[in-house]
Amino acid sequence: MARIDSLLRLVLQQGADELRLGVEREPKMFARGAAKRLSVPATSEETLRILLGEIMSPEVEAELRAQGGLETVYEAAGLGTFRVKFSNGQTARFDVVFVHSPVLAAEGEAAKGASVGKGTLPQAHVNVANGPEARRDATPEGPREAASRALDKRATMPQASGLVAGPPAPPQPQAADAQPHAAQAPQPKPQSPSAAVPNAPARAPRASRAQPQPTAACAPAPARESLPAPAAARPDAIPAQPAGALTEWTHRAAALGASDLHLAEGEPPRLRVHGRLQHFDAPAPEDLPRLLDLPPESRAHLARGGSIDLGLDIPELGRVRVHVYRTDTGLAAAVRLLPAAAPSFSELNMPLAFDDVIDQPHGLVLVCGAAGSGKSTTLAALAQQLLKKRSVLLVTLEDPIEYALTPGPQSLVRRRQIGRDVPDFPSGLRDALRADPEVLLVGEMRDPESITLALTAAETGHLVLASMHSGSATSAIERIVDAYPAAARDPVRIQLADSLRAVIVQRLLPRARGVGRVPAVEVLRVTRAVASLIRDGKTMQLPSVLQSSKREGMLALERSLADRVLSGEVKLEAAAAAANDPDTLQRMLDQRSA
Repeated sequence: MARIDSLLRLVLQQGADELRLGVEREPKMFARGAAKRLSVPATSEETLRILLGEIMSPEVEAELRAQGGLETVYEAAGLGTFRVKFSNGQTARFDVVFVHSPVLAAEGEAAKGASVGKGTLPQAHVNVANGPEARRDATPEGPREAASRALDKRATMPQASGLVAGPPAPPQPQAADAQPHAAQAPQPKPQSPSAAVPNAPARAPRASRAQPQPTAACAPAPARESLPAPAAARPDAIPAQPAGALTEWTHRAAALGASDLHLAEGEPPRLRVHGRLQHFDAPAPEDLPRLLDLPPESRAHLARGGSIDLGLDIPELGRVRVHVYRTDTGLAAAVRLLPAAAPSFSELNMPLAFDDVIDQPHGLVLVCGAAGSGKSTTLAALAQQLLKKRSVLLVTLEDPIEYALTPGPQSLVRRRQIGRDVPDFPSGLRDALRADPEVLLVGEMRDPESITLALTAAETGHLVLASMHSGSATSAIERIVDAYPAAARDPVRIQLADSLRAVIVQRLLPRARGVGRVPAVEVLRVTRAVASLIRDGKTMQLPSVLQSSKREGMLALERSLADRVLSGEVKLEAAAAAANDPDTLQRMLDQRSA
């Protein structure tokens, strides 16, 4: 789903038929000429480009700059057809007006040969700089052009009225800010999840962003598997149905390209967009349990334990992960917006392929990084690629379930949520080994017991994919060993040397140009030499092995960062801040540029 679709859906749900966007202006919506409040902050040029990323092609932008404006139509899946007007000054700053158009929808059969696909723009544009008649006469008129001209005749547009669709409406100004001051309509109450757009077909959840990365979140996603009915387990895992306000806020956050929504009682919400916190125009929540619609059992567990984890399905958007926790000023919550389906490695912009990793018949593969570095996304991408490539039964243990995994023609997937389906990771691992799996996905290895069970599963013929908080491959191995008492560490080193297959560490860095973030990775593959160093406790030598073993498919973090800097994707300052050894990074850059 295109990001603009979320905002257009919100506009229609508020009973409006027109949306106006402009650089450094607050988005405005109108219902037959009357202004209605839309609680969305002013959009920067960067944010506006994110919203329009799927419908504003380079060709459209080039024509916009050349002509000063253009008009076209856009079909939003499940929402109908919109007339769109782009206007532009002498710079790249531009304004956009969307008008929901029943006329265009009624003319669908007449324009069958010119109908536009979901999330696309037609080839024929109206040059608004010189009037509706200023078309490209040198181009032979095809079905798109003919249909567009027919629609222009059916929906006449006065000279200074902006976009007009359907029955006659009060004249509208051409520019987004030119609307005379009108009395604000009262703010409608947030709709409940069941209050969807009338006659809108059911849609798959949004694929995502996020992040991390933005490019992966824009494509339509296949329908997610429905989660099984909750078992009588930990009360914090009982699925909750979000209230209308949370549904509205997450839709707005998704439209702005946010990865997280931060809430606290008595404080204005904040968004995290491309790794940076931003203000969010929404009232401060006063009662988070009520906002999240927590059942009594979950409220009681929150009162006892001080925190809970939830996985919620947001109507028309997808799944979100919610962590609610107690602070000195009241309750707070971190809401993570998740893509509905696991992205591919090409969408993640990974510098290496990991086919050899998922082809391993057994062993342990670790995906490491700091919080918010995309560990879960990369882990899900590995699992999804494995399901398409191999004939396996994959059992996941997650807290909570995040990405939907689609089984291949000869594969199966069984997803289990900690606290709902099993009480904890150790119990889930012991139970999963009796389910006849070839592959286990462990959301996080947190304690010696879960680490021991994961290593045992890897030794007994299973491929185990797991995540861990760690900043480097060396520290990941040391963290596993240090989780045990001193007397037990030598046997653990031996077990780890025999079962570990690869360690993938990733960091997300802001793009030097444009929007979004790109990954830099460190990849340690456990060769015989690496296994010997682990077994002998000589992990301090692993960084030098990473630097000298490129032929074995290894990649040092500093080399990955240097590649991103030299390609112009990442600024040197950002790369140096992310490097484990900034001096090594600088030497690599000097050698490559010499």
